[in-house]
Amino acid sequence: MARRTAKKKANEPSKPRKRIARRPAAKSRSNAKPDGRTLKKQLADALEQQAAASEILNVIRRSPSDVQPVFDAIAGAALKLCGATSANVFTCDGDLIRIAALVSVTAEGAAAARRTYPRPVSRDNAAGRAVLTRKVVAIPDILADPEYAPRAAAYYRFH
Repeated sequence: MARRTAKKKANEPSKPRKRIARRPAAKSRSNAKPDGRTLKKQLADALEQQAAASEILNVIRRSPSDVQPVFDAIAGAALKLCGATSANVFTCDGDLIRIAALVSVTAEGAAAARRTYPRPVSRDNAAGRAVLTRKVVAIPDILADPEYAPRAAAYYRFH
């Protein structure tokens, strides 16, 4: 089939071309395809979290009227999942924060924590900040934080 080309008349104005501006593709993690090693790590992490949640649910099922084993299981799971040297679970009655569970702390650290709690809700410790802000709190360096209480920081010297 022969292709016909329209010839432009000399006195006819040219039509403006529409240009579509294209944005460069944003570089983000979602555009990048993870490699096999990353996928295996993500899968292993997800399975570990699922196993921890399953264990906590089993503890709840086994002891429906006793919360202490549940708090201990939560602290143990947090210790393992975070790769931490210690993990604590706290409760708050509105005025005071109390220790519900301590896991993998030295005897000196446990004694220091028990001397520090119960304590009023305030910004001078991570648990108090979490209660006040209703968010997860991360304090990169408690010794450099001007709001952090020295007596609370002393507890961490024993880990």
